[in-house]
Amino acid sequence: MTDFFKGHNGQVSLSADSLTISRQGFLGFISQGLKGDKRIPYSSITAVQFKKAGWLTNGYIQFSMLGGIESRGGIRKATRDENSIMFRSSQNKDFARLRSHESPHSNDPKSSFEELMVADQLVEL
Repeated sequence: MTDFFKGHNGQVSLSADSLTISRQGFLGFISQGLKGDKRIPYSSITAVQFKKAGWLTNGYIQFSMLGGIESRGGIRKATRDENSIMFRSSQNKDFARLRSHESPHSNDPKSSFEELMVADQLVEL
């Protein structure tokens, strides 16, 4: 079974061992051009940054990998980052669920996403 999350400028689909970021539609083309799909194994994800969408602003979820160079600088930089998906306030719950996603085939009681979420919360405190 594959979970699918459609954002403002792209989509994220989850499989047993990885997530895939794809760009479709006008906004995906404007922000990323003609890049193909990007598959990221869960084991490669070192951090997940999440900004909830507000009434006037989009939110975003950004995946970081060891050795990767993600954009820093908030929502403006995230619009052009290939590892980020933007979303609207009506999608906050869906993307919060993506952030806390537990791999359906994980043998560990906590998935890497859940561990990253706890680590992010500790940093915020």
